[in-house]
Amino acid sequence: MLDLFTSAQEARDEAVARVGANAPTDWKRHAAEAVIHCARMAPVFTADEVWERLEILGQAEGANPKALGNVMSSLAKEGVIASTGNYRKSTLPRRHQRPVAEWRLS
Repeated sequence: MLDLFTSAQEARDEAVARVGANAPTDWKRHAAEAVIHCARMAPVFTADEVWERLEILGQAEGANPKALGNVMSSLAKEGVIASTGNYRKSTLPRRHQRPVAEWRLS
């Protein structure tokens, strides 16, 4: 029997990987630097803080939000950051208070 939850997760992971592969290399480098900056500045952070940092760097405009997911997943696989397993409501207006994962430096 088809596990719809697993199928949805696989589809999401494939989409994030595809967007990440198509994101400009320079943008991915800036995004990784922003993630590491946020991880060093606070014991726990979310993608909201990373997007704020990218805005300061002038790298948020026109970026595909899923590309940041790819960067953060890559950094987690490399052992740079780790999920805390907790979520909080997003503070960004465009995210409409959706739950966002909390991360920490590994």
